[in-house]
Amino acid sequence: MATSTSSWEPRGPEHANRFYRNNGDGTFTDIIATTGLNAGALGAWEGNGGDFDNDGWVDLFTEAGGGIWRNNGNGTFRTSPSV
Repeated sequence: MATSTSSWEPRGPEHANRFYRNNGDGTFTDIIATTGLNAGALGAWEGNGGDFDNDGWVDLFTEAGGGIWRNNGNGTFRTSPSV
């Protein structure tokens, strides 16, 4: 399971979007650098998850970040113009 957070007013890398993986021990690790997601272009407050292409993996939808990001099933994502 992963979760994301973002800043509505980025002022530098420390305020960029984050994507956290649950470590299963009560801690989380920011993995955005390895996901293929553009941390500076995802927008804020409007990210949604769901299996948009019925492949069993949770995909992401972001209004400001290029639409649907399809989950590759290996911890990375790719943009998709449509499903």
